[in-house]
Amino acid sequence: MGFALAHLILLLLGQDPLAEKLRPFFEQPRRRDRQGTPKILSVLSIALYLFSDPRWEQRARKRWMHILSRLVAGRGIATLSPFSP
Repeated sequence: MGFALAHLILLLLGQDPLAEKLRPFFEQPRRRDRQGTPKILSVLSIALYLFSDPRWEQRARKRWMHILSRLVAGRGIATLSPFSP
């Protein structure tokens, strides 16, 4: 169950505005869209890259803790404010 929760939180982190802003650092777009998108990497991959890259690890860790604290407090994630770099 813990693995499933960690996976879901990583998905949230990968959809964060910080992750979307940093997507160009981690991927090169396709020449032609596939399934309607030029993106290559999944949101899960982007989140993992955020944690593995020392330039963004602190910000990713801070956002991870923010998501966890909201869940622990029972406030949910629907009202998470965007996190900008």
